[in-house]
Amino acid sequence: MADLITRCPHCGQKVRVGDEGLYRCPSCRNTFRFRLDAPAPAAEPPVEPSPPQPPQPPAPMCERCNQRVASLLCRDCGQFLCAECAVTGAQGEVHCAEHAIEAHPGRILRGMLRHPADTFGAMSPSGRFFLTAFLTGAIAGVAAVVITSLYELVLPSPMTLLTQKLVHDFIPSLPMDTSANTLGVIMAIVMSPFSAVAALFFTALVLHVCHLIVGSGKSGLVATIKVVCYAEVAAVLNVLPYIGQVMFFVVQFVLLVIGGAKLHRVTYARSTIALLLPLVVITLLITVAILLIGAFFGQILPSPGGKLI
Repeated sequence: MADLITRCPHCGQKVRVGDEGLYRCPSCRNTFRFRLDAPAPAAEPPVEPSPPQPPQPPAPMCERCNQRVASLLCRDCGQFLCAECAVTGAQGEVHCAEHAIEAHPGRILRGMLRHPADTFGAMSPSGRFFLTAFLTGAIAGVAAVVITSLYELVLPSPMTLLTQKLVHDFIPSLPMDTSANTLGVIMAIVMSPFSAVAALFFTALVLHVCHLIVGSGKSGLVATIKVVCYAEVAAVLNVLPYIGQVMFFVVQFVLLVIGGAKLHRVTYARSTIALLLPLVVITLLITVAILLIGAFFGQILPSPGGKLI
């Protein structure tokens, strides 16, 4: 009898058989019984050829550098951008260089005074536009020094007048002229660019160390410097006589808290703790110094009715 072809009931593999009986599948090694009156194995369905795939369009190139494949879109103009050319804000928003908020100092100034959280959220924590941030902070710092110095000549603050009166009462022979004040104002204005830049970097360094202590300096020192520089725009409030300086410090404190939280992607509470930490340390140091000075003079000054040995 000619050989027949059947299928293994266990694995479906084709098996060559002859007469009825038991057979072992060479593929799965299981045994099965073959009978002549068994139904013929089902024919394999014809394999239909898969339809041809349409050609894939080429990946878009970055419209800014035209050198790298684009993977992002500007949310303002829809321009194709690569990761190197895109400006990604603290909240993940993607902009091209032309539509990034840091490319428009006027928008930053208005945003800081109206919507500081949204303004800081649209900034990039990286070094992009670092020069813009530095120049913004330096110009605002110089303007603050010049405005406050000129006010001291034209409209001296109550604290300045009180200090002059106390010094004159303590040393009556000292004349209360304004020549020394004028010289001090001129020197302050001349040195304002250097003092403003030094104050920016020193403040940023101390603030970043405090951020690291509380575990919130996630975006690096550059992000902290940008926060300090942009928070300096609150110096425009110094144009208000008397109350301008108080408002400047209050608004700057708020901007530093919001900027630290947005650019380092932490909570407002942690950013506030990082900002208050140096104030607490300075207060403790001053308290300790006062106690030590008091203890020192208490030892060398004679007690009432006693003698100095």
